Amino acid sequence: LLKTCHEVHFVNRSGLKERESSCSRKHLDNCRLRHEKQLE
Repeated sequence: LLKTCHEVHFVNRSGLKERESSCSRKHLDNCRLRHEKQLE
């Protein structure tokens, strides 16, 4: 799950939407929340 989360962030930063479309919006939101909490 963490690996997928990291890949989604990397893809988003690269401006690619192909892999993002394969993930649900809810999953992406959960990834962002977890990622932001880890940065704190």
